[in-house]
Amino acid sequence: MEGENSLRNLHSKKKQAKNNSFRFLKYSNLAFQMGILIFLGAYAGKYLDGLLELELPLCTALLSLLGLGVAFYIFFKDLARENKK
Repeated sequence: MEGENSLRNLHSKKKQAKNNSFRFLKYSNLAFQMGILIFLGAYAGKYLDGLLELELPLCTALLSLLGLGVAFYIFFKDLARENKK
């Protein structure tokens, strides 16, 4: 009886460790996605500022903020999906 409980505890601990490592990978990937979205927004904005010959980097600022907004939208959508489970 006692051996059976210790096996269950061991299995439960392994499952929890696997779940924690999965979450770590998932959220580190999300941070990587956020960085890419912000970078792409800034790069596209810089390109448009050069194309339109704007004195102020308005497109860079706006598209960077848009990339940030999209990144947060993805983050909160994923977080809401995780809470439903």
